[in-house]
Amino acid sequence: RGQNFSGQDLSGTSFAGADMRGADFHGANLEGTILTKAYFLQANLGGANFAQAFSDRVTFDKSDLTNAIFTYSLLTSNTFYGANIEGTYFSGALVDAYQAMLMCKRASGKIPYQVYTQG
Repeated sequence: RGQNFSGQDLSGTSFAGADMRGADFHGANLEGTILTKAYFLQANLGGANFAQAFSDRVTFDKSDLTNAIFTYSLLTSNTFYGANIEGTYFSGALVDAYQAMLMCKRASGKIPYQVYTQG
């Protein structure tokens, strides 16, 4: 909880089951990480690179995901309640249909690439 990982290269690591509440991952490289059952409540994830990550049953609630990158990531059964998703990039990501619908209701701007949904 509350640790500072900003700007670090954490690609290919695992945060499975980790409690990262209030942690700072701003600008960190988390490409290809495993995030199963992780808890990122109120975390600073702005500008973080989650490309090709496996994210299953992860809580991103009330986190700052401004300009985060989730290209080609698998995002199943995650929650994003109250998260700031301004500029977050989900190109080619597989997102649960219900969560995608909730995010699209409050997102602004254009979606230039396809986002895949399951459900």
